[in-house]
Amino acid sequence: MPISKKQLEARKHQLGASDIPAILGLSRFRTPMDIYLDKTGISLPSEPTDSQLWGNLLEPAVAQFYTIKHELVLKPGLQTVYHEKYNFIVGHVDYICEQIPRIVEIKTSGLATMKDWVDENNTSQIPQEYQVQCLMYMGLTGIYECDIAVLKGIRDYEELPVQWDEDLYNEIIEIAQLKISSNP
Repeated sequence: MPISKKQLEARKHQLGASDIPAILGLSRFRTPMDIYLDKTGISLPSEPTDSQLWGNLLEPAVAQFYTIKHELVLKPGLQTVYHEKYNFIVGHVDYICEQIPRIVEIKTSGLATMKDWVDENNTSQIPQEYQVQCLMYMGLTGIYECDIAVLKGIRDYEELPVQWDEDLYNEIIEIAQLKISSNP
């Protein structure tokens, strides 16, 4: 779910759930240095890529498909959620089910990144950065069920559950706090 300009401005001084995988070295798209340069204002603002724009355009359609399959109502997660102890760690959840406590994270994948959604045995898998991102959302919201609904290519739709792991979540928070206090 695209976040507001006000939320984007605030994120300059926060670590978002999608920043955490990058500072842990788990992102295919950004490095710890990218996050440092963004947060310190050293990097120049960049325009969204075509892939990011397509992802933003397709996200509501993928969410609607999820609602049709499950006969559930999804509410956009418009509010910023904060870590209870470290208020610089935040998240912006895509959707939350109204009927049951479940987060639904929407992803789209083009041809170039479809391979990242399967392991060496061609079994579906969630890329590491999305597992960590969703784990962060679960810990921040206290909602311990999460599905990733992903549209791969034009019409290959799949849902993958993310398992809650409190120990891993706490370890990630500890590492993120240490990294942010020591800078890059």
